[in-house]
Amino acid sequence: MISLSQSLLRGQKGSVILDKNFLLKCVLTYDSTEYSYTKTLIKRLSYNQEYWSHKANLLLDDTDKTLHSLDLEGYKAVISSGLVTRGGEEWIARPPLWVVGQDRDSHRDRLECSLSMEGIFDRMAKHKATASYTPDSGDTRTVKDWLTEIISLTDPDSESTEEQTTALSDMAMHADARYYVGQRLTISERTITKLAFQLKKVGSPIGDVGFSIISVDPAAPLVAGTVLARKVWGDAFNLGTTYAWIEVTFDTPVQTLSLADIRITCDFQGGDANNRVDILYNNSSVKANEHLTEIYLTTWTDRTGYDCAYKYTYSATPVTVYDGFPAYGLVFDSEDDLIDTFIPADSFRINLNDSRLLKVQELMRYTDCVATVGNDGLIHISVPTTSGTTYDYEYSLVEGIDYHNFFSKRYRRRIVSPNYIIFKSHPAHVGGYTGFAKDASADLTDMKEIETRYVRATSNAQCTNLATAYLSKLQMAAEKGSAVIPFTNFGQEIYDYVNVVDARAGDERAGNIGFFSIFYEPGQFIMSFGFGRFSLAVAFQGLTEGGITAESLMPKLFQLQGWIRHIIDILDTKTNFDDVEKMISQYSLSEYEDAEFRSLTVTERLRIPFGTDKYG
Repeated sequence: MISLSQSLLRGQKGSVILDKNFLLKCVLTYDSTEYSYTKTLIKRLSYNQEYWSHKANLLLDDTDKTLHSLDLEGYKAVISSGLVTRGGEEWIARPPLWVVGQDRDSHRDRLECSLSMEGIFDRMAKHKATASYTPDSGDTRTVKDWLTEIISLTDPDSESTEEQTTALSDMAMHADARYYVGQRLTISERTITKLAFQLKKVGSPIGDVGFSIISVDPAAPLVAGTVLARKVWGDAFNLGTTYAWIEVTFDTPVQTLSLADIRITCDFQGGDANNRVDILYNNSSVKANEHLTEIYLTTWTDRTGYDCAYKYTYSATPVTVYDGFPAYGLVFDSEDDLIDTFIPADSFRINLNDSRLLKVQELMRYTDCVATVGNDGLIHISVPTTSGTTYDYEYSLVEGIDYHNFFSKRYRRRIVSPNYIIFKSHPAHVGGYTGFAKDASADLTDMKEIETRYVRATSNAQCTNLATAYLSKLQMAAEKGSAVIPFTNFGQEIYDYVNVVDARAGDERAGNIGFFSIFYEPGQFIMSFGFGRFSLAVAFQGLTEGGITAESLMPKLFQLQGWIRHIIDILDTKTNFDDVEKMISQYSLSEYEDAEFRSLTVTERLRIPFGTDKYG
């Protein structure tokens, strides 16, 4: 909840709030240009905020025709409200919005201008990936790393190591016989920074020990390829007489292409049989689809039954598919035990035209944390309070300066769907880990709804933690109640843990704010809120014996109007339904871990991983 002063807290709980003491303004900025509008021109405000959306509609009086001559699309908008208290004017700003629509209306008796605005998450929903991106099975980026890349467009300092360390035999390198030894393998879309082999010296060899990355020409694999990088470690004389990992860092990292055929090698081109460099290898195959390679006398020779011992360090290819969009500030206020430890690896992917928001939402399901946009314009990641008796705020029917009253409330129970979550390793992965979490509703007769998700897990406990985190989001989203209050809470934020005490019904209801709406017209400034996802059923909450109250109906009508406009936008006549069909097809295919086709026809290109368990 936004921090409020004691005087402002006391003021918003008052039984009578004079209109002259109520403050409201909207400030629009674009570069150095600024416009500010207060209650003098504001005729109506409809403001809606929920888990992943933040929108507002502002109606302004334009009697002087000033707004009709302005083009305000793209302007940043900050709506602030507050009260005149004993301490003077106290303002509280809401998270920033951007003007995405401007209607200029001319009526017989008035001129008006209406501004449609949306927030950061709504903007991110329109940021589409310009290419597909799939990390490999060895990717080591955590959920926190991915969020940092996608939201703030900065690359985390994350490196991974690929290695083959089984080695039982010596192989000699010197000028009279074999002087290049290494491994031939496929390295796909990685940026290699370091390379290491296990080496020792025999006798007193003198000469450079070099490390190279060489691209192989598939049409002529036994001739010299293209040297992508070479780094001299030093003189062979400085090696030890027992094996040790000897490593170099390349001056310029090497970026490999997709499915690149590569030789990583060590070379020593001096010495003789008695003064040489030895390298460790294994005289039987260890890693599938790669093998030892060497230059013996004059030409390259591939030894498919052997594997060289090696390590190379690489950084994952940075995510650039959203680089054409704004970078947003990201703050981790609090963290759970998953966000910086769980590694999605190749269970997370970005498809062409996937929205930026969609991928953030997917990542957040792997953690107990939630994401909100603060009034500082930053995206805040935190662990919300979801239980207990310490509340961010309380509403009550009891009158007095310590209580914020409400007009009406509604309590609704619903089955959590799905209510039984399973996380497990893919059958092709090593480990076979599994874990589950269930809601109490899963034990009701015929009410179990199971959802299973594959991840690259490291233990049964991690699977259980992931399932628990995923279920917690579903439980939070299941509606638990709503209320309408006669005057807004200036500090209310999404995910706040609040309590509603109802003396009439003799009960109370606590939950996390899932959505709230603020409605202003001269003479009224009311607010409605609810736990969990927004529901159309809540739109008409506020029924009394005398019918629907204006206080509850008006803001909900404007909220529904926003939803209707959103649907119209989606079904706009400019929609290319061929693109929609293509997007649905791509998304559907991406959701299947395993698929079986009776017939498959490829008209252009088919890429298939080769070898047993290529991505296992």
